[in-house]
Amino acid sequence: MSVDFLYFALRNAFFRVFGTDLPARLACAVSGGSDSMALLVASKRFSKRYGCEIIALTVDHGLRDDAHQDCDFVHAVCALNQIRCFTLKVQGPHLKRGGVQAYAREARYRLLINFCKENDILDLCTAHHADDVAENFFIRLGRSASIAGLIMQDVSFLDNIRVVRPLLSVQKSSCRKYLEDVGVSWREDSSNFDTSFSRNAVRVAIDNFCKHKHFVSQDVFLKNIAGTVRHLDGMFQAVKTKFLELFVNSVFVSHIGYATIDMQLLEGENVEMQGLLLSHVLTIIRGTKKMPRTSSVSMCLKDLMSGCCVAKSLHGCRMVLESRIIFVYRDFGKNFPCASQVQRTCVWDDRFVVFTNEKDKMDGCVVDFIYKYELSKVYCVDNLRALYGLKKSIYDGIMSSLPVIRRNDTIVGLASFLNAVDDTDRLDFVSAEVKFLPNFTSKLVHF
Repeated sequence: MSVDFLYFALRNAFFRVFGTDLPARLACAVSGGSDSMALLVASKRFSKRYGCEIIALTVDHGLRDDAHQDCDFVHAVCALNQIRCFTLKVQGPHLKRGGVQAYAREARYRLLINFCKENDILDLCTAHHADDVAENFFIRLGRSASIAGLIMQDVSFLDNIRVVRPLLSVQKSSCRKYLEDVGVSWREDSSNFDTSFSRNAVRVAIDNFCKHKHFVSQDVFLKNIAGTVRHLDGMFQAVKTKFLELFVNSVFVSHIGYATIDMQLLEGENVEMQGLLLSHVLTIIRGTKKMPRTSSVSMCLKDLMSGCCVAKSLHGCRMVLESRIIFVYRDFGKNFPCASQVQRTCVWDDRFVVFTNEKDKMDGCVVDFIYKYELSKVYCVDNLRALYGLKKSIYDGIMSSLPVIRRNDTIVGLASFLNAVDDTDRLDFVSAEVKFLPNFTSKLVHF
């Protein structure tokens, strides 16, 4: 295989994602392993030819005593290739066993995404390759995943940062061959050989399976699995196209954190698609990355549409059917969100971001929910009751899910979409901008 195979695979992936509008800067997540080093070297070659700057980001998780040596190695290679490189360190307590890989992944992506946002970098590249596609397929298959869970997309979004995976068509062996041919070494992570981790166990199982004398080689097997996943991805893209069409036409997500689904526009659609739409709406309004169970969503949808009930609670949300429209809003139940200390920027309930420049007025202030007895003191400027002819219970439910700024249990600040019934109450209010920006990710829709 030509040394240029990996580079051309990466180049073609970049043009497929970016077209001719290449980003000025492109961040690459680099651990020091063969996969990410191949990504780094090939990306640098691309940048020399086409002009975008490559910035290397390496993460010290603090989980191994020699972790800093991996970061030092990446910095050394970057210095030789005139690549700016930054080490990001995971702070806080570390899990030593049990969900360590999931913990490390979440912490790593949080640091990478935050760095990109703070430095106005819109695109982050990772070194996932064809072997990862196959391993992910078997891991998710054992968890009864949907098509969306079985595939690995070359583009996704995390907190408005585009995550690009340009090496999905390249096998790990090709990454190592590429580095050998261009004379660049890599580091080995000893934890990759620990079979107590599910991904490593799957990797070993695939290797043992392919050693059977009547079976194909491991490279061919992984290539075939990747081909199967590509076929599934084709099916997924068809579902995605239909989903987006229905989402745009039947779903309304308000800037104040509630949503509506017009079920009249979904008549004739299969219940699986209706349930998929409801699942995404629940996840958006809840402000979470985790989707509700499909079986639970199906049961709620069946109960609502059959007339068994007009309201259901699921996934931290309330669903109310009114005139063939399902209203979805946040429902705290007994788990009220913690108050967030007001800073220049703070997040409340994983849904709302509060921005303020009046730092001197914010001492002792917190972002909190509206108490029930305060509902008569504030109203929504969107005039929801007139807009929908809402029942008071729905209106109060939506209002109760919204944030206010308070000091010593007294409201001292309102978002622009809220107003005080008595204007004199606003005289000493602090000024803050409040936006509905839920902590939400999906392979189907970018919100």
